[in-house]
Amino acid sequence: MNLYARIHASLQQHARKTLIQTGARSISGEQLAADVGRFAGVLSALGVRPGDRVAAQVEKSYENVLLYLATLQAGAVYL
Repeated sequence: MNLYARIHASLQQHARKTLIQTGARSISGEQLAADVGRFAGVLSALGVRPGDRVAAQVEKSYENVLLYLATLQAGAVYL
């Protein structure tokens, strides 16, 4: 089982539980998985394939976490 598969299984196990609290936003495992899926779809549409490298210079944020997890889901390497 790869790293993203383990993370995804954990998100499913805690689907209704608040996993991330950012200011006034509460994000459940279900919402996190859905957001990661959307980001992974964008990466795929951009041509990212397993084994590719995704380089990003971004601020620490929820969206950065999504990009990292989406990169893992796509089988790519996050730099």
